[in-house]
Amino acid sequence: MPDNVQPLYQGGDPSLPLSPSPFYSRKESKDLSAASPENYSMLGFRPGFSLQASELNEIQENFQMQMTLTTTMMHNWITSGAGTLWSGYSQNSIGSEGNVDDSNSGNFVDSISTGSEDGNFVISSPGWRGSCPLHPYHSPYQGQGSVRSVEVSVSGGTVTATFNPGWWLVEVRDYWSGSQQQPKDISGLKHWIYLDSAMEVSATFTVGSNQIIVFGFNINSEYSTCEQDDGDLADNSSGVANAASCGADRYKLSVVGINTATRPVSGNWDASGIQDRDSMSLICYFDANSGSMRYMNNMIIPQS
Repeated sequence: MPDNVQPLYQGGDPSLPLSPSPFYSRKESKDLSAASPENYSMLGFRPGFSLQASELNEIQENFQMQMTLTTTMMHNWITSGAGTLWSGYSQNSIGSEGNVDDSNSGNFVDSISTGSEDGNFVISSPGWRGSCPLHPYHSPYQGQGSVRSVEVSVSGGTVTATFNPGWWLVEVRDYWSGSQQQPKDISGLKHWIYLDSAMEVSATFTVGSNQIIVFGFNINSEYSTCEQDDGDLADNSSGVANAASCGADRYKLSVVGINTATRPVSGNWDASGIQDRDSMSLICYFDANSGSMRYMNNMIIPQS
């Protein structure tokens, strides 16, 4: 099972209110207490297949779970760090997390799309077009607060980022030039998923240059069916799955990789870099000039 699913709980045999008999929601068994969470985000009802009472209960628990994680995330991000905007911060000192260095201004959000910087510094809440963790820094939900959601280390001309297990709000992204058909399943919807193992990636850079390195998840989406993928989705009204009576499919998401894309020393994205960048669900970026890592909303990520 996941190391820690807080702020949710599991193990109360069961914990979620619509999981016990006679309701039989599968939300807890599939996404909280499973050895590897399925990350079922939606139910797809199919014509000709019976509607199960447990599926309606699963929808309710899924809604409450998504809402709980979202409100918890907003609380975590708003209350993190010292809470003031000031220059001269030390990104490795206690209490400095989240502070802004206004001597290093530059609107990366604008520059990533226009190739220019307007001199305005942006800092904002989570929810950018990409992926963000439940807690930006020392998460109380991971390792009793001793593990950061994102850990960063820099050695010479190499930056390494580790993305730790926990809840992540993700968005399926893919490159689209606008001239061809829009990629499948690119909707702009965001989904909570549980990352059950740490993912690490490194990238090289030229110290003091204009390079920007972005980091992001590769998110895969698919449908799980009772017939081919998950027999537990069969009618469970008796307390045991009946393989002869299948119901709704499940829409699920998973992190299948972590990747990087680099803006060249010239300071302008080239075609290849744009395609790599836009194919990821972006989390953070590294500025080779300042040597700092920031979330996509420009909040500093301390280095190890």
